[in-house]
Formats: sequence, C-alpha cells, structure tokens
Amino acid sequence: MPSNTSTIRLVWLCVPFAAFVGCTRSNPIFGESNSGEAEGSTSLSTESGGPNETSQTASNSDSMDGTTDDPTDDGTTGTMRRCGDGVKDPDLGEECDDGDEGNGPGRACHMNCTVNFCGDGDPSPMGQPCDDGPKGSDTCSPECMLRSCGDKILEYPEECEPELDPGACTPFCTLNVCGDGEVLDGESCEDGNLDDTDDCVECHTASCGDGATHVGFESCDDGNQEQGDNCLNDCTYATCGDGQVNEEGNEQCDGPNVPSCADLGADGGQASCDGCQVIGCTYCGNGVVEPGEICDSAGVPIGCGFFELNGEDDVFCTDDCFWDLAPCCVPAGDPCQPIVDCCSGSCDINNEFCAPG
Repeated sequence: MPSNTSTIRLVWLCVPFAAFVGCTRSNPIFGESNSGEAEGSTSLSTESGGPNETSQTASNSDSMDGTTDDPTDDGTTGTMRRCGDGVKDPDLGEECDDGDEGNGPGRACHMNCTVNFCGDGDPSPMGQPCDDGPKGSDTCSPECMLRSCGDKILEYPEECEPELDPGACTPFCTLNVCGDGEVLDGESCEDGNLDDTDDCVECHTASCGDGATHVGFESCDDGNQEQGDNCLNDCTYATCGDGQVNEEGNEQCDGPNVPSCADLGADGGQASCDGCQVIGCTYCGNGVVEPGEICDSAGVPIGCGFFELNGEDDVFCTDDCFWDLAPCCVPAGDPCQPIVDCCSGSCDINNEFCAPG
C-alpha cells in the first residue's frame, strides 16, 4: 500500500506533466480509474522506487523547465547571480551594477554595488569632482565641489563672494578696502596707494575741501568751509588784501571788511583799516591817552597840585580814563568847578569864586 507521502508527491509530479506522460488515476486524489493506464504511458509507482526515487524524479523536473528557486541563479542558464555581473539585481540588495570593470573607486557604482553619493568620501564622475565626507574640507565643500572664489559658496578663508556681495567683494573674495586696487561701491578712484597728495585721496577724486593738499593744484586744504583761518575755501593761503579777515593770522580787517570800534570792544573812536589792522579806536587802560580820554595812566597816581588844587591824597585815573579828583579841593579865590568842591565848602555870592575858608 503506498504511503500518503508518496501519493502526494506523485500527484505533484503528474499534474504539470499530464500532457507528456501517462499517469494512473487509481489514487485517492483522482479516484478509481475507468479505463486503466493510458496507452503508451509510463507508469510511476511509488512502490518501485520509494520516496527517494520519486523525489529524484521531481528534481529532474526542475531541470527540465530550466528554472530554480535559488535567488543566486540567473533563472535561465544556471549562472550564479552576483555583484559585478553587470546586471542590477534588487533581490541581492544591489543599487547599481556596472560590472567588474565599471564598479569601483571614483565610479558611479561602488564595488559593493551601492550608488556613489556625495558625502561618502569617494568622488564620482557624476558631478562630484571631490568628496571629503559629509563635512567637506578646506579644499572640498560639503556639496562635493572644489572650493574656489566665485563659486557662490562662502567658505573659509574667503571673506565674501562677488555674486553674493556685489560691489563690496573683490574678484579675489576679499572685502573691498581702499587701496586694494579695485574700484567698488563707495569709491570713485583706486590708485592702490596711501598717498593723499595725488589725484586720488582715500579712494575719492581729489577736490578742494577734502582735507588733503593736492600737490600742483592746491596751496592748502584744511577740509573746512571757514574763511577766517589761514586756508581759504578755494584752497589758497590767506593773505592781507585778499578781502577775507584772517583771524588766525591776527588780521582785524581786510579791504572793505572793517569792524566797528564797538565790535572790537573799544571805548570809542572811528574805525578804519590800515595793513589789515583797525585804527582810530580808543582803548582805556592801554597806557596811551587817545582821543576821547582824559588820562590813561594804568593806575599811576599823581598829586592834587598837578591840577592846581589843594589836597593831601593822590589822584588816580579811573577805569573810563578820567581823573578821580575827589581827594582835591579848589583853593579860595579860584573859580568854582562843577566836579571839584571849594576847600571852604562854598563859592562867593555870585558863585564865581571859592569863598575864603
């Protein structure tokens, strides 16, 4: 009596090949045969060979249709599938396969059939001229591009990138500074030197008032718009007669520009200009008796007798250049005076002469 195992194997064998071999149907699967074995058929008996023989027959059936369940077989020729055979095989975990000659360092596909990507440390002909890992290096960016000035990527030791900082960055990726030879934003010239006496002063075209004397064109340049100093606004030195009062040069007047005596703090007088100095004004206290002054002795005392008056105390010149005659008196018989009292204390009946004491 055949075993159940042999019967199942027989059915498995006969079903796909019923058109090619004769199979008996006298088994539990097909039921009793009505006609017996087909003419010219080959009978497979589980009793003749046992389970091992039936298994061998099934194995031979695998060889007959040229297929296999082995994932390393190419399914047609029996050749073992592998990384490097030039066929991308996802079943083997391959991401790519350019063959033994196409895979490798510096190629699009690694030796282990994984795709070369930026950051894996291996340059690739697919747009990766360099690859120094995910963080890059001083010569290779994290984007696997060779670092260079002008690549629009600001990387050390660059100070700037021309296209990222137009007008402020030189073609050498350094920030624009006066004297670097590059005329950029905020500059009208660049002569590459620090000489402020030429045509270019601190990267601006030399002009009167820039504070730098342009040799051959300017006598001076004090960088201001003050006319009362030694350098005029036209960058020429102030001189007496130029019509500008040079206060730094101790001029008091110049041409028609003549201040009044009061403007100069004088006590009086009529101002006029002579050699850029004001004349005609009086100054009490300068030791010189000028028009409008009675005295200017700068505190030097004199006696009452100098004025033909009586008195023991000294007489001084006041701050407004008049004598202070208060210590003196008019002797008897002398004409009475409005500012000096009579020594007797009164004038005569006609108020003409001082009365006797």
